[in-house]
Amino acid sequence: MLTLNHVTDTSSYAHTRNAEFSINATNAIGLHQRWYESINNLDADTQAYVSRLLSSTVCEFKLRNPNVTQWSDLQLCDSLLVPLGSILIDTTMQRLLDVFWVMVLLSKFDAIKIAPIQVYIDSHGRVLAWDGQHTAILLWIVATHILRVDPNSVMVPVVRYRSSQKSKMRECFIAHNSNEGKKYLETIDQYMQMVFGVRLDKSQNPDWIKTEQKQQHLEACGLFVTAAKFNDTYRDGAISRLQEINKLQPDTVGWLARYLGLVTQGQRAVGEKEMVMMAHYFELCAQEKIPVTTGYLLELATVTTSLFNADFDPNSVFWIKSAKAYYNWHSRMDFDSSIMPRFKKEPLHGMPFLIAQLNKSFTQRVPRSKSGSNFVPAAEDLF
Repeated sequence: MLTLNHVTDTSSYAHTRNAEFSINATNAIGLHQRWYESINNLDADTQAYVSRLLSSTVCEFKLRNPNVTQWSDLQLCDSLLVPLGSILIDTTMQRLLDVFWVMVLLSKFDAIKIAPIQVYIDSHGRVLAWDGQHTAILLWIVATHILRVDPNSVMVPVVRYRSSQKSKMRECFIAHNSNEGKKYLETIDQYMQMVFGVRLDKSQNPDWIKTEQKQQHLEACGLFVTAAKFNDTYRDGAISRLQEINKLQPDTVGWLARYLGLVTQGQRAVGEKEMVMMAHYFELCAQEKIPVTTGYLLELATVTTSLFNADFDPNSVFWIKSAKAYYNWHSRMDFDSSIMPRFKKEPLHGMPFLIAQLNKSFTQRVPRSKSGSNFVPAAEDLF
């Protein structure tokens, strides 16, 4: 009998991971602790690799920076306050101004989002911006069009880079605005920030609130979201594919989570194709306003488990059976001989088979496929 009793197991890895979202105050740790905690979370082989990588990277740093022998040699940037009106835009380094982007920034203005403008001081003492022109123009509009003050009378923060080598600054500009120089937030990072934002900061952002509601559904079913960089995608209850979680409404994620909790029983990770297929199925249920009750989910999980062990991995019997049904269907159709059958292990061809199978084996209402394929499995080709 399938149950969700396993979710009460507070010793599970999923419970431990989800507990990270239960912090009710800012958690502050030092740089040393942050580094070594991150290293210690890796497996032994990865730790050894990081150790070797650090040694080789240190050597690379020394080769590229032979003049850096003490801290003062680093010539780091420093922060200043300068009159807004004194800032000049170096048009040989900045992109063309996007006035529409400035309007977007103005419509969503929040002082906490204003980053210091990046500048250098030339030989004439001029303050030249090589990055941050949209921020500078935004502040100029606030000063001149909203507050009606002289830009020369207000001070703004800038970061001064101690270099007059424009080639270096151009490299920095490209790096700061590309993957080379920024560690962009991955999908999992954005998800976590939203949950923390609601639980810790009491954010009222509607999208963030929806994400936190989805997290509640996952926690209730012994599931947790993760990514390859956390080295735990194989753990029981792990969901490493977030596209579907992000796309679905919270209630639909609730159905999906309860189904996955039933078929995994807290004893395996959730497969990527399993996420794709079942998220697509429940999305169809939502579109057709099918009432997905506890009884519905219990029977659905029982059917998929008994027929093909609820396994949608690429080499599973589900895809073997549906591929055979597809090729048999294709051979019966009066297609042009030049049209070669190409079965895809995706909802395009998997969903028509799953829907047909459920119409045969499931007593509850089943949505229409809507996969875009004309594929109709024959009754004899089903389980």
